[in-house]
Amino acid sequence: IQGIQDTSLPGEESECAWTGVFCDVAVVEETLTTTITMSVVRRIQWGGFDAIGVLPPEIRSLSFLQEFNVSYNNLRGEIPSQWFETPASTSETAAGAVQSVYHLPYLYLLDLAYNNFVGP
Repeated sequence: IQGIQDTSLPGEESECAWTGVFCDVAVVEETLTTTITMSVVRRIQWGGFDAIGVLPPEIRSLSFLQEFNVSYNNLRGEIPSQWFETPASTSETAAGAVQSVYHLPYLYLLDLAYNNFVGP
């Protein structure tokens, strides 16, 4: 997405340094004797950045993501099909069940409004 990475701080390579990206520490593994934590992306707030481009399928790898807001930009193309999973049951699909966002169990805000996406 053009117009986003340009907002990082000089010399910073971590996405946590980008404007509109908010990170936190999460426990990724815990045993009786050790706890392993790492910095994870929790929120992406890029609404109104005048960004252009397409949404990358790699967003689905941000498994701790809670909020993703890219509204009011000039993004185009299809929303990556890799982001979604279809209900397993044919009867659920026939009943009009909404697809759920794949591998993003903590996501509670997904705002893609006012862009130029195409597709179903």
